[in-house]
Amino acid sequence: MSNLVLNRFELNQYAILKQQLIGLEESIREVNDELAELNQYNINVSPVYTGMPMGNEKRDKIAEYVIKLENERNRLSLALVTLIEERNAIKLRLRMIRAAVNKIPGKQLRDLIRWHFFDELSIPDVADKGHITVTAVYKKMERFFIEDAMKK
Repeated sequence: MSNLVLNRFELNQYAILKQQLIGLEESIREVNDELAELNQYNINVSPVYTGMPMGNEKRDKIAEYVIKLENERNRLSLALVTLIEERNAIKLRLRMIRAAVNKIPGKQLRDLIRWHFFDELSIPDVADKGHITVTAVYKKMERFFIEDAMKK
């Protein structure tokens, strides 16, 4: 994992990425359910050769339906691969942000940042949980962001 410049933007992205991950997980479940439903039919489409007799009208409709099902299965499979790739990219980004926070010197500051940005607690709630004043939370975080920006 590459080093991440930890700033307010990156930390604010954490909550957004968590929500996106939840949405992707739901989409993956839905696509898997649809694929499972299609796979119940277990249809293997044989190739259609040009110039061959097409058969009767009823057979043509069945063949068209089978081809539509197979096309839908292919579309869903491709969508599933795309969703899984997106999910993996988001998980990697979340791990990178967590790893960067874990490198912050000082347990108290790490905890304050985790509570505010990861657990989405308000600053007053963070202050209560950390047994410090609201002003102290703001000062500690502001000092961290200024010092961290100066290091980069």
